[in-house]
Amino acid sequence: MDPYEVLEISEEATEVEIRKAYKKQALKYHPDKVTDPTEKEANEIKFKEITHAYEILTNKGGAGHSSFDDPEDADFMNFFTQDFSGYDNGPPPPPPNTMKNEDVIIEIKLTMKELYNGKNIKFQLSRNVICELCEGNGWKRRKNGNLYDPPLIDCKKCSAKGYTERKLKTPFGFSTIQRRACPKCMSRGKIRARPTTDKNKCKKCHGEGLLKINENVTISIPRGYVENDKVTLKKQADQTLDGKEPGDIIFVVKQEENQSSDSPNLEKRCNDLYMTTTISLLEAISGFENKFLTETYDDRKLTWSTAKGKVIKPGDILKIANEGWPISNESRHDVSFGDLYVTINIEFPPDNWFSEKNDLIQIQNILPEGRQSTKVELDPRNSENITNYEIVNELPSQEKSQEDGNPYRNANPYNSPGGMPQGAPECTTQ
Repeated sequence: MDPYEVLEISEEATEVEIRKAYKKQALKYHPDKVTDPTEKEANEIKFKEITHAYEILTNKGGAGHSSFDDPEDADFMNFFTQDFSGYDNGPPPPPPNTMKNEDVIIEIKLTMKELYNGKNIKFQLSRNVICELCEGNGWKRRKNGNLYDPPLIDCKKCSAKGYTERKLKTPFGFSTIQRRACPKCMSRGKIRARPTTDKNKCKKCHGEGLLKINENVTISIPRGYVENDKVTLKKQADQTLDGKEPGDIIFVVKQEENQSSDSPNLEKRCNDLYMTTTISLLEAISGFENKFLTETYDDRKLTWSTAKGKVIKPGDILKIANEGWPISNESRHDVSFGDLYVTINIEFPPDNWFSEKNDLIQIQNILPEGRQSTKVELDPRNSENITNYEIVNELPSQEKSQEDGNPYRNANPYNSPGGMPQGAPECTTQ
């Protein structure tokens, strides 16, 4: 087959010319354009031929030049890429028997404490299952105990064709029929008859083929689970009579936004926990024993001690190994832990804390002098003692410092010292 001859174009045709020729031929020979059965069969053959020719030319060299920038061309290709299996070898094939019903998603909200410790949750599961007595056909068993084999009848959903049809309108003034496998009869066109009288109906399911059962189920949330972790019960969703496998029940873990008042003041970051604690100045320089630190999520009380002579400074951070978040390893059935980081604040005494001047003298005699306590000879003529000041908690931002340090920042350039209009030449430093 010569693709150029099929599309009635020369071998020097550009991509645009190939596309236009295919569009023209496809519209001319589409099977829906004729009503005569003999002509329709010929059009089907011709339509396949020109489509094959177009595919050869547009994929020449593996380049795949089948892109369409024009909206009309895009609509054209979208239309011709639809399911035309009805024009090939009959209806579409039945869906595979391994098809599965949709999963059921259930969210479970847990507190930080419950996630840390893990939790077993009991609930009642209500679901449909296939009746074991009639095996889902709905019919009463025979007197000898054998299962009744109901007769086959035409499927009403697809009118015994095994597929459903839908008419689609195209942007080019004609329509096509789109065929889909019938989900009720699984493309067989026939279904098993259901009993219509009470004497023929299964006594257990009353002819429905399905039973609703309630089961008590316990799921286990392992220690250390976090937001969006999942626990799955395989094939525990509703059973159906269409041959599909039951879906899964998937429990998705969600964390409670507000912690209870008795929860530890701990912040989780990845697998580690973080907190701050405050000690007095006396404790920071003299040491202490068994000072309460925090209560853990598993209700243990942690204390800590420092050696005498060990000085704790503001901002020091304690790293306590294996007191962080649980890390479950389900393959080894064990649990490891992250670390706990504690930032230390020092509480200084209030102003004028001493009752007598002698208290200050005693502390001055005990504490060592600082590194900056070197005596400096002062000349009264060029030294000044600063007593007017205030204590602030943080440094000013960089933007504020720049604004405060440049009083002419928003001033007219002609009025500012040394100012000059924009675009004026600048001096070059030699």
